[in-house]
Amino acid sequence: MIGKLADNIFYFFNGPAKLLYKKLKASESSQVCIYGAGEIGQALLQEIRAHGKLTIHSIVDRKAEYLQTELEGFTLQPPHTLKTLPREVVVAIASEAFLDEIIARIKRETSNTPPTVVHL
Repeated sequence: MIGKLADNIFYFFNGPAKLLYKKLKASESSQVCIYGAGEIGQALLQEIRAHGKLTIHSIVDRKAEYLQTELEGFTLQPPHTLKTLPREVVVAIASEAFLDEIIARIKRETSNTPPTVVHL
């Protein structure tokens, strides 16, 4: 309860990307897969690049299933590529609107080797 309250206060004053970055730093991994290429995903990408302590492994977005596109030098990957995600990569869900749907998709795609996931 206290942890969630602290996260809510941090989120209020710093925004979603900074909260996700804080959670990523607390994880055991230095490699990140950003799930979501929208506003929060773009802000998280900037946050990671600004601090240089984490490495971006990939960026996953469902738009990549039907549209080949890039985000700041990264080719967006479709969700089915999570099947080959190395175990040491943490998935950061950079979305509030589709959180339950994305968590379900990650579980479906990685049922044999579920990754560590951080989210808002």
